[in-house]
Amino acid sequence: MTIKAWIPGQAPQESQAQQGIPTTGATALGTNQATAYACPTDFVVFSTVASGTGCKVLGAIDQGTVGSGAPNGPATLTDTMTIVNHGANALLVYPQLGGTIQNGSVNAALSVPASKVCNLTYVGSGAWAAAIGN
Repeated sequence: MTIKAWIPGQAPQESQAQQGIPTTGATALGTNQATAYACPTDFVVFSTVASGTGCKVLGAIDQGTVGSGAPNGPATLTDTMTIVNHGANALLVYPQLGGTIQNGSVNAALSVPASKVCNLTYVGSGAWAAAIGN
């Protein structure tokens, strides 16, 4: 892992864990959950968003359920993600396979309007809470 942020007095990895890893200049892909851009980090800025394209959040796993069929991935209970849409069109944000966003249907996308920010918090059982703001 490349350390992109460092807080003086802390180990570089601890600083990175607290500040997250930004991805900038991302391009939305695909027209469904399977073909959407897989977000590689917990802070993603999209600069190019064609109509009908989207991204997929980090996978999630509930603590204590490893190997029990829970979705795999790096997000755990109360982890957050920030998705910034600087594209010209709405960005479709999909959950991990079998997940939900904002009490939506399983595997359904949340639409983030152009020039808006979506803050997501993993609340367990494959579910993400979402807030869309300026």
